[in-house]
Amino acid sequence: QILLEELELIRNDANAKFSGIYAFPSFSSMMEWHGIIFIRSGLYQHGVFKFVVKIPAKYPSEAPRIHFLNGCVPFHPLVDSKTGIVNFNFFYSETGGQWDVKRHRLHSMLAWLKGIFYPESLPLAKQLLSKLEPPGERAVHPFQV
Repeated sequence: QILLEELELIRNDANAKFSGIYAFPSFSSMMEWHGIIFIRSGLYQHGVFKFVVKIPAKYPSEAPRIHFLNGCVPFHPLVDSKTGIVNFNFFYSETGGQWDVKRHRLHSMLAWLKGIFYPESLPLAKQLLSKLEPPGERAVHPFQV
């Protein structure tokens, strides 16, 4: 039931927050979703990346895992280059680096997934970048060409 609600949330917001990202349950199981993301601007502009979402049986108490298909994404600091697994710990910083069943859901993970390719749109990314920049100096920012 929860996964059907998630799917409905994503469908209802498809033209806004989820524009350019598509994810649907596989034919064989609701616990595995397949998706694709189209990047329209920035460093990864024109990128088309396929991913898989593995949803644990204890969802929403446990976090889903998202990984890109092997070799699908060129270097990205939040994507393991060998496994394609996306590291979402950065996004859990407000909850002590842990998945919080009351605050986090699959649809928020998909929004974050889109956000890793548009870091300027993420408030948490702006905070992290400001901490990396020495006072009075302009540092080179990740994702900046």
